[in-house]
Amino acid sequence: MKRSLDPSQPGPSDSDDVAAKKRATVTREPTVTRVGSVLEQGKIYFTPIGGISVPRQESEGSLSLEDILADIRPTQALHLSFMIDFQYLLNSYPPSLRTTPMTFVVGASDKAALSRECAAHKNVTVIGAPLPIPFGTHHTKMSIMESEDGRVHVIVSTANLVPDDWEFKTQQFYYACGLKRDGEAQRCPFQSDLLEYLSFYRNLLTPWRELIQSTDFSSITDRLIFSTPGYHTHVARLNFGHPRLARILTEKFPFDPSYEHTERCTFISQCSSIGSIGKQPIDWFRGQFLKSLEGANPAPKSKPAKMYLIFPCVEDVRTSCQGYAGGGSVPYRNSVHVRQKWLQGVMCKWRSNAKRRTHAVPHCKTYVKFDKKVPQWQLVTSANLSKAAWGEASFSKAKKTDQLMVRSYEMGVLITDPTRFNIPFDYPCVPPMEAPANVHPNYKVSFESVVLYIPDLMILENNEWFNDKILSFIGEYLMIRIADRKVHVFLPPETEMIRHAKGEEEVEMFFGMLEVHLKPVVAFIVNNNEDVTRANGGSHWSLLVFDRKTDDFYHFDSANNYNHAAAEALMEKSRWLVGQEDGTRKLIAVKCLQQENGKDCGVYVANFLHALCEHQNVEDIGKMERIVLPRQAWRDLILSFGTFGDF
Repeated sequence: MKRSLDPSQPGPSDSDDVAAKKRATVTREPTVTRVGSVLEQGKIYFTPIGGISVPRQESEGSLSLEDILADIRPTQALHLSFMIDFQYLLNSYPPSLRTTPMTFVVGASDKAALSRECAAHKNVTVIGAPLPIPFGTHHTKMSIMESEDGRVHVIVSTANLVPDDWEFKTQQFYYACGLKRDGEAQRCPFQSDLLEYLSFYRNLLTPWRELIQSTDFSSITDRLIFSTPGYHTHVARLNFGHPRLARILTEKFPFDPSYEHTERCTFISQCSSIGSIGKQPIDWFRGQFLKSLEGANPAPKSKPAKMYLIFPCVEDVRTSCQGYAGGGSVPYRNSVHVRQKWLQGVMCKWRSNAKRRTHAVPHCKTYVKFDKKVPQWQLVTSANLSKAAWGEASFSKAKKTDQLMVRSYEMGVLITDPTRFNIPFDYPCVPPMEAPANVHPNYKVSFESVVLYIPDLMILENNEWFNDKILSFIGEYLMIRIADRKVHVFLPPETEMIRHAKGEEEVEMFFGMLEVHLKPVVAFIVNNNEDVTRANGGSHWSLLVFDRKTDDFYHFDSANNYNHAAAEALMEKSRWLVGQEDGTRKLIAVKCLQQENGKDCGVYVANFLHALCEHQNVEDIGKMERIVLPRQAWRDLILSFGTFGDF
């Protein structure tokens, strides 16, 4: 299944001035890199959706391979990748630059086939990177290009140089450039990182190392996080994979003894493939990888870090713009999964609504730390969640030393400047709900006085009638986080106690200390349950509101005033509690938005209450023309407070 994209968008062009045309038609922020360039120093970009086999669907901040090459106009180029479709890559160059000297680096086992494909092109050199450890790959996706203006450009990407990766996937790339100098340029960390990585190709890339040595990258503060295959021992093991990330995070974020861990920090791993990472989380996932992500600031035992994995579920793939065909880019073998079923408990669905990419299968790889719900750093990389990519630490009895075994070449860039983060997924994350009870029976969401469990969340997932616990959560959240307690909301259990109380004295005994007679607005979530011994009884929800400004009670009912009797009885028991001056005033039934089925009354009450709490204006409820926050929005909100899969 392939979704049609916007046919009004132009397709790809072979013209040299394609980038100029795009600059003329697309408004962009001023560049800090080069006059007239669309590429900005240190920025993370998306690749477009469409543009090769179907018309291009523009998305904010996206550039195609064709755009990049037309903008840089390379005089020589080095492309390192896992897969290279030569004809596609060649056609992405402007026609006048297709004889530019190009060097391709792929895994040693792929060299012969690519060499045959390029045999007629004398400007192309193919190099096979050695893979000394079985099952390793040359997984790095990076291009280095020199342009005629004396600049050297570096692209660190998540996309292979094949058309499918640049058209229908969620991919990202990072751009940086430096200026060539006469002689050797002054060293900076970014340049040193790049030279260190290229040195592992030995003399195969000597001319490119010499070019990097004479290039000034001093304006770049970002760092390269990479892996190369081998058994790395002694201090050298800290230069690769997750130990390298730990070392550089320690440099960027030194230990702060004064920092107060008021809540648990969260680490998110988002990848397109999952390897074998152990029978238990402590084997590698938390025992090695998480410790490296924490750097110099490990979480205290009383507040251990949360760690989740974003990976598309079957439904995410089925509904993608490629349909099930998109699943070929996100492999996870069942034979691996059955050995690490615990991982399902920390897996979250792929959601990218904020970036409008939920329906483009994610082939990007992103690792982010959130502290107090604020991102602290972002890593864009080729490395998936696997020991082969990040390395596995162990003690070598033969060598009598610690070692790190890495199978593959990987390349990524660590950004710590929050103004340049471009996180591809939505946060808070959305865990899969197909069968959560089978994964974590103790899953719970706790907020103030309300605790929700799996059965409560399944009500939202399965479009069922809201129970009192869900509406209690929503009521407390809106009262505290949205209205800042300027509106008092009586939750369903409290409302039932008031409605069925014997008299005003009993109401005063239970709720007088709340002093709601001082609040400008008081809301009651109303249910028509007549049997107080029956939990989750009744058949309908509505909202009763007292507005001190008019000294009136207003009833908002999405089912043609079905709950009028219950609301009227509640009003009579609440007049003294809210401090109504004229106790003879009648209940006012307000014409409001009406539900279209028999189970959405809770959704309507939640939206009525949200409208009220947002501006503390009762009239806003009657002005509503549509449901702003559907079930999905409330589910995502509730899940953002949840605890699950905390290994």
